[in-house]
Amino acid sequence: MKSTAFDKIENLVLQDPGKRGFPRFAVPGMYRRAAESLFFASSVWMVSGFWILGAGALETDGPPGTVVLASALKQLKIPVRVFTDAHSVGIFHSASAALGLTDLPVDGADHFAFRSGEIAPSHFIALERPGKAVDGECYNFRGESVSRFTADTDALLNRVKSEGSVIVAVGDGGNELGMGNFRRQTERLFSDGRPFAAVAVSDFPLCAGVSNWGGYALAAMLSLLSGRPLMPTASTLSAVLKACAAAGCVDGVTGRNETTVDGLPPGYEEEVYVQIRRIADVSV
Repeated sequence: MKSTAFDKIENLVLQDPGKRGFPRFAVPGMYRRAAESLFFASSVWMVSGFWILGAGALETDGPPGTVVLASALKQLKIPVRVFTDAHSVGIFHSASAALGLTDLPVDGADHFAFRSGEIAPSHFIALERPGKAVDGECYNFRGESVSRFTADTDALLNRVKSEGSVIVAVGDGGNELGMGNFRRQTERLFSDGRPFAAVAVSDFPLCAGVSNWGGYALAAMLSLLSGRPLMPTASTLSAVLKACAAAGCVDGVTGRNETTVDGLPPGYEEEVYVQIRRIADVSV
């Protein structure tokens, strides 16, 4: 029964309401394998945050998925630390507070470097985070550079990878950090020959219709693996989305300061979350 639950969750995440086509590149069973690896993590670092140029703000895709997954990991007694840009630290604090996760460390760009004597985490997760293309720039889905607003987390990924960290990446367009496994497919699908696709690769590249959903799916699968419910209620997720909007987040497609994600209708994000959570809760 649990095997079927893993498959159902993965299928939900791979729906493509925005019709980008990226989920078609997903490797079947990759989500489960990533969750099984995370289940035995000794420590996890996460990085997220994607700047929307036209709105001059962070998007709503990223913070919710990050804090939901961080909460699941912390319930399993796995230490978690989140990295984002200095201009977005407050958003992740607001999102985690709405979740009741008041002790989640969130570091800005000036803390990306290793501290004295610090060792790399066992696992590093990039969720909806710009990744450098072949020319060293980070691009949004329109092919515009967002490097000016994006701290160099490629360097952080490369550093922890060299220290033996397992790399997990979640993306919905191929321009995200760690999604370089699909670079050729991404360039054929989207870039028209221009630099766009991220080049850094990961051990577990996870495609999604919306990147938040990848975070929810991993939390759900950790619930299945642990035999206990680890996901917050749907009303709590709504509170997280509202907190993100109140802190300045915008819909990444419309650019409007609201709780919607990637241009999808109001309530769509919550409904997908409810479906994912229901599968996990029924099966644990």
